[in-house]
Amino acid sequence: MGTKRRLAAGVVLAGVAAAASALALPDLPARTAIHFGPGGSPDSYTSPLFAAAFVPGLMLALLAFFEGVVRVDPLRENLQGSEGVYDGFVVATLAFLVVVHGLVLGYNLGYDVPIEDATYVAVGALYVALGVAMRRVDRNWILGFRTPWTLSDDAVWERTHAVGSVALVLAGVVTVAGSLLLPAYAVWFAVGPVLAVVAFTYAHSYVLYQRRHPDGEASTP
Repeated sequence: MGTKRRLAAGVVLAGVAAAASALALPDLPARTAIHFGPGGSPDSYTSPLFAAAFVPGLMLALLAFFEGVVRVDPLRENLQGSEGVYDGFVVATLAFLVVVHGLVLGYNLGYDVPIEDATYVAVGALYVALGVAMRRVDRNWILGFRTPWTLSDDAVWERTHAVGSVALVLAGVVTVAGSLLLPAYAVWFAVGPVLAVVAFTYAHSYVLYQRRHPDGEASTP
């Protein structure tokens, strides 16, 4: 996709969120719900203007951050070699925010929105998208399963991402299925599997590194 197209896609997504906000703003209630607790019941409110502006503003701020941080990565050449993966990460993250923003606006406009179920499905879909992307990302300091051992050895990075990407996709599937089949435990299905993936990849990368460097010698990436 490249920097220009990535920026264009990000701006378009932020524009979609902003357009939805502009259309919804006149009809938003004086106390607009912006956060929802267990069961999908709102537990935090704000003004209509803030609710309409927050997510589009957040998306633009994140887009600026994503564009800035990639330029200061010491391994930016590797990340540029995986530019399509980074593009997918940025677009998937911003698209997720658009979906959540739409759900919140729809709820506040009085539509029968299954906001909790839909949010967890979107979270699971994001996990799947990130899992697919992780398999093809080269070693860098921004995106991926970044542990002391993956960052020190290209082979450990590659092997960890080969299995970690599959684990993250499975975590996404579990999140979606669990939240739909057992909605009372949806939050655990959203948090538990991804924490398990983090713990697994951390331990797995350590074991791989120790096997490759049994005497503790430093790696030469």
